[in-house]
Amino acid sequence: MVVGCTLNMMVLIYSYGVSFRQLVNTDFVAIELIRAIAGSIGIIGTVPCVAGVAAYLFSKNKV
Repeated sequence: MVVGCTLNMMVLIYSYGVSFRQLVNTDFVAIELIRAIAGSIGIIGTVPCVAGVAAYLFSKNKV
């Protein structure tokens, strides 16, 4: 799921006769990989932080 919403662009580039090996080694794919990794790190870091803050605020109101 690395290419995600850019699948259409990859199919378009591939239809112009660019080999799959050359397509995978383009900057386009590298940028999408970096975006996917950065997004995953953001989600993995954000969810526990928000859960911790919500738990703290919820427990503070009960006392």
